[in-house]
Amino acid sequence: MNFPFQLQNISEQVARYSTGMNFPFQLQNISEQVARYSTGMNFPFQLQNISEQVARYSTGMNFPFQLQNISEQVARYSTGMNFPFQLQNISEQVARYSTGMNFPFQLQNISEQVARYSTGMNFPFQLQNISEQVARYSTGMNFPFQLQNISEQVASYMRDPSRMVKQMQMRRSAVGVFGIVPEGENTPKGEETQCDAGAQADGDPELLDDSEFYQQLLKEFFETIDPASSETAFYSLKKLHTKKRKIVDRRASKSRKIRYNVPEKIVNFMSPEPMTLPTMVPDLNNLFGLKNKKRASVV
Repeated sequence: MNFPFQLQNISEQVARYSTGMNFPFQLQNISEQVARYSTGMNFPFQLQNISEQVARYSTGMNFPFQLQNISEQVARYSTGMNFPFQLQNISEQVARYSTGMNFPFQLQNISEQVARYSTGMNFPFQLQNISEQVARYSTGMNFPFQLQNISEQVASYMRDPSRMVKQMQMRRSAVGVFGIVPEGENTPKGEETQCDAGAQADGDPELLDDSEFYQQLLKEFFETIDPASSETAFYSLKKLHTKKRKIVDRRASKSRKIRYNVPEKIVNFMSPEPMTLPTMVPDLNNLFGLKNKKRASVV
């Protein structure tokens, strides 16, 4: 076994690399080296500092797992997952990007994100951890507007301005305009024109829903007063608005309560009542020989 350069400094190591000699385990003791050679595992650059890493990158050597212990490396190699640059700082990331290596989702600051967006690169999950990214990519779910900035959302809306205008327009039937009688009350049924139907479907251009614009102005007003508590004040004001909920009997679920379907009332219906015959009915039986007929039938 060959352990030539165990306790040498960086200058001697660089000199030996220039001569083409191989010394992968420089800062390990003899017992660890013997154990590693016997198992055949290759973890060449585990305990080296940043200067040695930069020097090795300049020579084109590949050592992806620099600051991880043996158990983590073995676990990652067994699962086949590739997360090469997990524990590096921003300066190392910038250096790696300049060499053309790809690691989009680690620990980048806002300036790097803006620079990447300006180059047209698309990575919407920048502030999520690796487990969430892997879960989202494995399920194939698309969440385009979760972590996008305001400029991108406005640009996506402005691609189809007619659709945005139609969403803002309101119908006259849904809003009671002061001083105007609804058209449905004056016009009889069946006489509605085609123009009126189209206007109701598209909405009235004179009626606009500016609730979102008002909320944005209110939020900016809170930020001018107190930037620290603007978000909390805005959401506390939002909670005050009553939400429309359906009236549901929660105790009636799972057949815990008997339900009755009450039928509608019967229209134009009267129950039978006993009728008293007038006194002239026996005399009218003689009319047309009805009385004799009855006696003959009885006999």
